[in-house]
Amino acid sequence: MLNKTYNWGPLVYTTKINNEENKKLFSSIKKNTNNYTKELANTVKKEYPFDKSIFADTLNKYFAPFLTEYNNYYNEKESRVLSITHCWVNIMKKGEFVPMHDHETDFSSVVYLKVNTTKGHEQHFKEKFGGPGAIIFKYGEKRKHNIDRIIVQPEKNDFIIFPSNLIHFVYPFTSSEERICIVTNYVF
Repeated sequence: MLNKTYNWGPLVYTTKINNEENKKLFSSIKKNTNNYTKELANTVKKEYPFDKSIFADTLNKYFAPFLTEYNNYYNEKESRVLSITHCWVNIMKKGEFVPMHDHETDFSSVVYLKVNTTKGHEQHFKEKFGGPGAIIFKYGEKRKHNIDRIIVQPEKNDFIIFPSNLIHFVYPFTSSEERICIVTNYVF
């Protein structure tokens, strides 16, 4: 008997960057008066532009495996190249969250440079729904025998690439520590 499983829904690609790449990105963060907060749909007060060329140079080796997975997942034959349109750093503090939204490009990514190290107080919540600061990707309707969401509790060095039109949001952050990530949008 030959079994076959079909890919269904959007591709959410996850990998991990290494600590040296994390340090290079982290040391390149420049806080300035050009705050992105007004441009974005969230409550995060500290968001700043990030240098696209530093991001691309540092993480370039991760794009080819993603594009290979993209071609396999969607049964594409055409070779594609991703170009960065926007890149910004997000410094999330206690009580901040990102409401349900999407982006108007082809793909988006988030790479987590620093995450909450405090554990334990939200374990029950985390097991059922994801913990504070979790990113949730929502697709389709909630139905019996249907997965309508992916919940990721970010860890340091996680790098997630996903279709920009995939609805996503971030639960309110409860730690007194900052969480720092870089968010990027791409077009083909």
